[in-house]
Amino acid sequence: MSDQARAFLEAVFEFSTHYAEYVKEMDESLHRRAVDYAKTFTDVEGVEFTYVDQDEEEEEDE
Repeated sequence: MSDQARAFLEAVFEFSTHYAEYVKEMDESLHRRAVDYAKTFTDVEGVEFTYVDQDEEEEEDE
């Protein structure tokens, strides 16, 4: 993979992470629906998405 392709993927990942964090902070119900939607309609051979809510994991550990 070229450096340019790697940088692009890193930027897309970082952007989507910040975007998702903001949506979750503003409207948690919308965030959950959006995660379900994205998991349903993202179809990449050999890739399966499992969403783990880090905040919920931290609450369970306490």
